Amino acid sequence: MSAQVDTQTERQTAPVDKRIERTGDDFTEGLCNGYLSYYADFEGKPVTDKDVFDMVLRNIIDVRGSRRFNAGYVVSWIEALIEDRDIFAEPDSIRR
Repeated sequence: MSAQVDTQTERQTAPVDKRIERTGDDFTEGLCNGYLSYYADFEGKPVTDKDVFDMVLRNIIDVRGSRRFNAGYVVSWIEALIEDRDIFAEPDSIRR
């Protein structure tokens, strides 16, 4: 199935078969929070692999949110990271 174009925003939307089917509000709430958290805390700042590891570990087991909220948070934080950075770029310290 090919991507569809939203004529109001002229952006491509994901084909229906590539969307995450949600079974409740917790996952969506986590998605929103994780995405915004990345941009609030890390945009324009250095990010290390330790930062990413710590975020995943800390948030996947956070007892304040449901398991679905926590999963959504981690998924969207990583989505924002991928949007914002070239995650496969070699750090300057190891370039030859």
